[in-house]
Amino acid sequence: MELSNLTIKKIHEGLVNKEFSDLELTKSYLDKIEKEDKKIHSFLSVYRDRAITRAKKVDDKISKGEKLSLLEGVPISIKDIILVEGMKCTGGSKILENYIAPYNATCINKLEKEGVIILGKNNLDEFAMGSSTENSGFGPTRNPIDLSRV
Repeated sequence: MELSNLTIKKIHEGLVNKEFSDLELTKSYLDKIEKEDKKIHSFLSVYRDRAITRAKKVDDKISKGEKLSLLEGVPISIKDIILVEGMKCTGGSKILENYIAPYNATCINKLEKEGVIILGKNNLDEFAMGSSTENSGFGPTRNPIDLSRV
């Protein structure tokens, strides 16, 4: 079973039914990012240790028989224009290359309350002024199906 191709519903069912652990799931996504993103360039930053720590907490909850929310343990990524406390937030601009978010955006608070696992931050056009990432300060994101395209 390819864990990184599951729907949210299948992830939830698999975790609840103990078909796989959240640590296995999260590591499968992190390994895929590490292997494939050098060519695609969709991630500006990856927070492996943080994601693994949170996945272990979900697994602990499962082992105690506690109920999971539908999104709990689901690996996600966040566009790098949305603030996540303690993570870089560049907005796709070199001007903010080293800016660390001092707090969470409201949407992040809501997602984290549901227990998602944030893997990292995604590339985008500078200050979200576009839709193709061709104008990112960090270079374009390639189409994973056809690397000659964005």
